[in-house]
Amino acid sequence: MESKPINSFSMIICTIVVGSIVSLSVILFIKLFALVHNLCFINKISFFYNENAHTPQSILGFGIIFVPVIGSLLVTWLIERFASNERGLSVTAIIYSIHFDEGKIKPIPAFAKAIASIVSIGSGGSLGREGPIIQLSAAFSALVGMQVLLSPHQKKVLIAAGAAAGTTVIFNAPVGALAFVIEILLGSINFFSISLIVLAEIIALLVRHYFLGDFSLFSTVTFEPFDYNSFFKQLLLLLPFGIALGLVSTLFIRGVYIAEDFFVKYFKNPYIRHAIGMSFVGIMLYILMFFFGHYYIEGVGIATINDALHFAIKNPWLLLLLLVFKLLATFFTLGSGASGGIFSPTLFIGAILGVLWMMGSHYIIGIDFNASYVVAGMAGMLAGVTGGMMMSIILCIEMTKDYQQILPILITTTFAYLTRMKLCQESVYTLKLKRNQINYQQ
Repeated sequence: MESKPINSFSMIICTIVVGSIVSLSVILFIKLFALVHNLCFINKISFFYNENAHTPQSILGFGIIFVPVIGSLLVTWLIERFASNERGLSVTAIIYSIHFDEGKIKPIPAFAKAIASIVSIGSGGSLGREGPIIQLSAAFSALVGMQVLLSPHQKKVLIAAGAAAGTTVIFNAPVGALAFVIEILLGSINFFSISLIVLAEIIALLVRHYFLGDFSLFSTVTFEPFDYNSFFKQLLLLLPFGIALGLVSTLFIRGVYIAEDFFVKYFKNPYIRHAIGMSFVGIMLYILMFFFGHYYIEGVGIATINDALHFAIKNPWLLLLLLVFKLLATFFTLGSGASGGIFSPTLFIGAILGVLWMMGSHYIIGIDFNASYVVAGMAGMLAGVTGGMMMSIILCIEMTKDYQQILPILITTTFAYLTRMKLCQESVYTLKLKRNQINYQQ
């Protein structure tokens, strides 16, 4: 029997409560992630981690290979014990809950996956924090909703508000977070629901600024103004760049599930399966540190994205290696059994592709280096993989504080999305649903 909807005022109170609880829980998540990372890589008890700086070389030396493996054992135990039916991408579970299960979310699997992702990413796994944080936020929203009588629609809106609040805290990008929940999670929405989501984001921003300050995820970049006088010359670069991003997006989507099928087929024991996957990640981390001085691909990879935005990596062969290693590390981490988000890996790959494209264009036709192509690469890759065009455009502009480069970002993102749609109708989220015989069109 469907619950009778509560009134608008009560819904506003629920939203304020959800925004507050979610924001504080995400702050705690970030601090715990920092603690695990610091213990694993620099053998130090600290809740502070500067993501804009590369992690220093561990005193473990060659032993760093085994850090992700040890982390995988705890991750597997958590997933197998508390969330065995919800492995993989967390956002897909929220989409299923909203559209096929009347907004019902099991809190314990969500909390378990959040803790597992802290361990996985903190010990070197190549995933993002946004997926488990969004699921954690949705779980808190569901818990609040259980205390009052909500209609299925109100449950969905409250879940979306929690997800938007969590995303806002991570990226400091409230408009991008709003676009995410509308475009990816809900699909359609009314103005009152939008106002509730924005209210939750306001609470999230206030909490974030109080505990973390007001800073961008990526360090400040000086962008050159877009040259409209050479628009057609720029278009000749941006159009094929968007197509290339669409191709790599398709590879990313297919690769995630090919890796998952491979590990499940050949390694029946979940502990062995995930340990083998993470051993490859550990080997790649050691190779990068030994030959190039940084781990580069470990964790969310914010420091490497900042390197790309500032053109700090000049060696094209190293950039190609980072592109391949990041793709493989993400496939191995997620495919072998970890839980996490894919925003960070796609932003990383898009940024590296942007630098490579600019290098090639510079040497072939003399185009000046411009960080806007890196941002366009990030937005195009994110749009291609997730299917969220407007979300990707707005999110990348907010994160980099660059409001002048909208045209190259629009062109690149559009062609990336259209190319991926031509080659693969499903996004990384909807393909998982399709594999489970659930028909959902984003």
